[in-house]
Amino acid sequence: PVNPRIEGLRMEIGELIHRHDLATATTKYLDLRQLDPQAILGMDDQLDLSNQLMADKRYTEAAAAYEDFLRAYPTSSQFEQVMLVLGLIYSQYLPRRERAIELFRSAMARLHDQKQRAFAEAELARLEAIASAPPPPPPAV
Repeated sequence: PVNPRIEGLRMEIGELIHRHDLATATTKYLDLRQLDPQAILGMDDQLDLSNQLMADKRYTEAAAAYEDFLRAYPTSSQFEQVMLVLGLIYSQYLPRRERAIELFRSAMARLHDQKQRAFAEAELARLEAIASAPPPPPPAV
């Protein structure tokens, strides 16, 4: 059965995005996710709200929205760029280094843009260097 509140929120979010009110649309999207954690919007709307969450420095919510985008839209022309942004979130803002490495490796295999490839390679090298660095010595007593 269709939940009328969920459907109403979906419609409202679409209208808000169409009117370029991303701040309100983002709030409504987070309300929608509370009601239905599996809720995914249309491809462009999902990406717009993911980007807005990132711009708002709401990294946990942005990461979840980008992960949903990757799951729902694997053939999107934006797929590799979303992988890079998500890798950046996990390497810089949320402690998920292993997932960041996985995303950068996967993106590198698919990227054609040299600047994006160079970015992914540099981030991957940095993360792998951190992983292989010896632990710091214990503090002197």
